[in-house]
Amino acid sequence: MWAVRKPFSPNSFSVPGRPVAVDPTVATVARQVGRVIGLSVFGVDVIESRSGPVVVDVNYFPGFKGCAGVAGPLAHHIHAVATGRRAEPGPVSDVSVATGLATAR
Repeated sequence: MWAVRKPFSPNSFSVPGRPVAVDPTVATVARQVGRVIGLSVFGVDVIESRSGPVVVDVNYFPGFKGCAGVAGPLAHHIHAVATGRRAEPGPVSDVSVATGLATAR
C-alpha cells in the first residue's frame, strides 16, 4: 500500500504528491473500501478531517503518481490475477492500494 500527501487545490490532480507512510487508520479504511467495491487494485482519495480520514473519491485504477516502487509489485499482482493464482474479488492486498491524502488549504 502506498500513499502520497499534497495540499488540495484546483489543480492538485496534476501535481505529484510527496510519498508518506500509510497511516494505520487510512489503511483500514482503504481495505474496507476494497472489500465493499470488490477490487484489489484501486485508489482512494482521502481528506484528513478533525474527526478522521474521509474518502472523497475511489478510482478503479489509480495513477500511482508520486509513489515509488510500485511497478514490480503491481505487475506481480496483475500477473497472479491473470494466471488464476489469485481469486477475484478478494481481500485487498497491501501492494494494491494508492491513497492520496489531502489537507485543505
